[in-house]
Amino acid sequence: MNDLITLIKALSSSSLLGKAEKSLLSLSTATTDMETAMENLYRVTSETKTTYEDFFKSASQSAQRLSVSLSGLINQTTEWVKLGYALADAAKLAEVSALYSNISGIGDIEAIAALHSTMKAFNLETENAISLVDRLCALSKEYSLSPSSFATSFSQAATTLADAGHSLDESLAIYTALASQLQDTSLAGSILAGSPTEAIKKLDISEVEQALQTISFSEGFATEAQIAQADSLTDSITRFQSAFASLSSTIADSGLLQFFVDLGTIGVKAFNGLSDLISPLGAIATLSTAMLSTKNVGSPKMSGLLFLF
Repeated sequence: MNDLITLIKALSSSSLLGKAEKSLLSLSTATTDMETAMENLYRVTSETKTTYEDFFKSASQSAQRLSVSLSGLINQTTEWVKLGYALADAAKLAEVSALYSNISGIGDIEAIAALHSTMKAFNLETENAISLVDRLCALSKEYSLSPSSFATSFSQAATTLADAGHSLDESLAIYTALASQLQDTSLAGSILAGSPTEAIKKLDISEVEQALQTISFSEGFATEAQIAQADSLTDSITRFQSAFASLSSTIADSGLLQFFVDLGTIGVKAFNGLSDLISPLGAIATLSTAMLSTKNVGSPKMSGLLFLF
């Protein structure tokens, strides 16, 4: 009897039902978000069916590898297309911006804007974008500077530094040295965006050289950082949702795809109904426990009947 009461109490736990409900709902949402993201991509591109299929297959694999949502990766591709890149280049750049966003904690749109501004200032090609992210991640890590604001603040000064004749590496080293000295990436970016010459003169050249050395060993840093955090629970859940969304889209029968979407909705409703049913049973179980634990008051059979009721 006590074991049965314990079971009903466990089933009546809102956290247990809540987790099951959220799991179903998240899978349904992942699928519909993916469909919406593809529709948005169609609006800004004009490719063949085969090209879209190849893109989707590649994006699905990349989303799982990067531990990002499939819809999010597709949306980032769309944003890069809007900036003037062809779909093939936009897809590659979306992987890079998704990688940086995932590691730094910066938002997807902010990551794209920061990387694009810097790439434009230094005339970087698509294939050089990953090395830029390697540099940004390595420097912010080495100097304990906020990764979420590092790229954004640097991008504000990128054009000014480039126009002054500094290379990308020189500019990053100057910015890093100043940000480290001030312990403020935003202020460093603002100063260099305004009048970098005077600020540079006041810098310790050894600090700039040390930053350049960090840059020289930065190749592959971002990928390694991604791998290091890929075992987290959140990343595992994201990979599963991306895989589910990808699987749903490859089902030839669109009615069956809708079945998966509806399944999540129906499941949520079912769990809500189950919660409504079990909640009062939990209260009854609690009362029954009290009745059974009271000695010499009433009859055990009466307590049992109360529980069954």
